[in-house]
Amino acid sequence: MEIQQSLPPKITNSPDRSSACQLRVRLHECRHLLLADQKFRPSRILAMLIPPQRSYLLPFSIFLCSFSWMGLVQSAQAQSTIQEQLRLLEESRLNNEERLISAEGKGVLKRWFVDTDSAEPLQTTDATIDLLYDSSKFLLIINNHFRLQELRVRELVEIGDLVADRIPAGKQWEETNISKTLVLGDGDAIYSAEWLADGSCTGEIDFVFSRQSVLRTAGYPFEHPLHLWKEALNISRIKPEQTKLTPLASGGLIGIESLNTFNLKFYFFGDFGFDLRRVSTQRMDTGLPIREYSFDWGESAGVHYLKRFSSTINLTATNEITREHTIASKKTLEVDFVDFKVNQPIEKNRFLLSHSGIPIGTHFTDNRSQVAGREATLEFDGTRLIPLNRNSPEKAEKQANDG
Repeated sequence: MEIQQSLPPKITNSPDRSSACQLRVRLHECRHLLLADQKFRPSRILAMLIPPQRSYLLPFSIFLCSFSWMGLVQSAQAQSTIQEQLRLLEESRLNNEERLISAEGKGVLKRWFVDTDSAEPLQTTDATIDLLYDSSKFLLIINNHFRLQELRVRELVEIGDLVADRIPAGKQWEETNISKTLVLGDGDAIYSAEWLADGSCTGEIDFVFSRQSVLRTAGYPFEHPLHLWKEALNISRIKPEQTKLTPLASGGLIGIESLNTFNLKFYFFGDFGFDLRRVSTQRMDTGLPIREYSFDWGESAGVHYLKRFSSTINLTATNEITREHTIASKKTLEVDFVDFKVNQPIEKNRFLLSHSGIPIGTHFTDNRSQVAGREATLEFDGTRLIPLNRNSPEKAEKQANDG
């Protein structure tokens, strides 16, 4: 009687079904009973589902369903184990991030572009980075030795009597002339400034939620300025029922999540809880890698930090005759911290614009507000930003002083 009360109405009120095949399907609806009590026997469920007048089917149905039930038990146990392992990895990640309260690092940032038709890779960025981090505040300074950007050039092509324009094959590059970039987050807004080779400087102000797009524009394509691995793997989004985990003899594991068109593969070593080392995505139809990430970790005072990050994006091409897929080009990004301090005191004034080296008179565009249908413009006076295109006491005072 207790078992019948725990069954969902869909089962206890089910119509008479005599087909053993249909009974196998109905057993899957009893999965919650298995998860609640794995000693629950399939014969007890079948005895309830088959009416007395069809009791001759019971032994045969039990024989057929036992195999399905055993598979269901193993599947449920495997999914439960995978879910638990993923939960432990996520807890370890959160624990390490919570203990990494502040950081100060110096490093290098480099980019390469590789065209399979070219003999040598082209380095497109060579820069040094300085990073300060303190909970919700951060300061990133990128000093470019050079930074190239893709140049899109169109050429005119005569096709019979028609003249069309097209982008020529092969990428072309040009110097951006950006010598320095600064991104500052003070918890209330995101400030960015850009210096050109001629010494001129301009800035912008954005909402806090625009952090990722601002960092990407600055040449630092990450959602978080410190936790760079978030770009590669989000454990909370992995589906246990589509994932296989294989433990490594030396500790850690290899995981493969099978999705619709590609596989996500990730490697954890066992040196500490969230020892993520590699992540890759591969197309199912060709087996070619789409994205590849690798990580090296450092440790300070029991807290682990990312010492080196590398990512490669592969662009594929298809042969029009053979339909063979190949890798046509690669874009590689490397961030390598050569000096890193964890949980050391950081002076609060280092997160102020007045201590960031921005020249007096630099104009900032405030993308958060509009004046007369356009973004507000402010001028930095060395200590604060003064609105220039609205009637304000600060503007009147500045005009009086300038006069």
